Amino acid sequence: MGGVLGDNDALTYALVQEAERIYPFIWQTPEVRSDYLSELTGGEVTLKLENLQRLKAFKIRGMLNRILTMDPIALKKGITVASSGNFAIAASYCGHAFGIPVTVFVPYTTPEAKLRKIHKFGATVRLSGKDYDECLRDLKSMMSSQDIGGIFIDQSDPYVVAGYGTLGSEMANHIRGLQEVVLPVGGGNLMAGVGVALKSLDPSIKVLGVQTESCPAMVVSLREGRPYTEYASGESSCEALIGGVDSLAFDYIKQMECQVFAVSERSILRAVRYLLTVEKVLAEPSAAVGVAYVLDNPTLFYGKNVAVVISGGNIDFELLRGLASEPSDEFI
Repeated sequence: MGGVLGDNDALTYALVQEAERIYPFIWQTPEVRSDYLSELTGGEVTLKLENLQRLKAFKIRGMLNRILTMDPIALKKGITVASSGNFAIAASYCGHAFGIPVTVFVPYTTPEAKLRKIHKFGATVRLSGKDYDECLRDLKSMMSSQDIGGIFIDQSDPYVVAGYGTLGSEMANHIRGLQEVVLPVGGGNLMAGVGVALKSLDPSIKVLGVQTESCPAMVVSLREGRPYTEYASGESSCEALIGGVDSLAFDYIKQMECQVFAVSERSILRAVRYLLTVEKVLAEPSAAVGVAYVLDNPTLFYGKNVAVVISGGNIDFELLRGLASEPSDEFI
């Protein structure tokens, strides 16, 4: 690990390398130069278009890797997950693909676009809680008191996080001279997996995380030196980034000395509109926070070779229609 993480850690680069078992089932998503952001910053800005991944989100990488490492006989009992949306979509898809019963717990705030995809692949859906933290708490409470059916797959499972790490390996291998990566942060598992991969391949690469000011759980956790596994949120368009941080992810992010910043909801929606109108990229708000940070702070990236991860494209239709109907010449 180049002195970053030891061989005895649960999450290692070897685990990320083994996660390449997922490639027969997913796509290595494109890395596309952004002419506008490159000119704006005076650097080289590349967009990692994970919104074009199968199911339109990065979560399939982790879910597939976990499923492919499990005992097929045990899987006949089914699996259960808690999710704000995209992880549940990935679980439902895997259940359909491999003949596994799937139960997903999702909050009442889950966008209709994501619920439709979950139902499409046949999972049993349980709506519970006003946000991800409450939903997960409800699921764990039920697990201790009754048979809810299936093996619980935690989003912080090392095999899940290692699957996310393959995204980091792709960027390091495909983008020559990469210096910084900017990506969304919710619970922190994407950042942990990508960070382990990048820091193993090139310890000099900086990994920057971005989250919404409505729920700056990782920012506060790193500042205070302890993980807030539950965190109250204000109103947000970024349902996928709402809630506390995962303790395992926090440990790795802190150990790798990654930085995490917060951006306003206004900046996030501006970034979604920018991606739609200029880049012709469809991104859900949670996936656009990295672009929001670059748009807000272009001088920080002067002369740098930067990749910005667009982590998903499962945007709510009504939000999309509203943004598309607001004419703007801001980025011309």
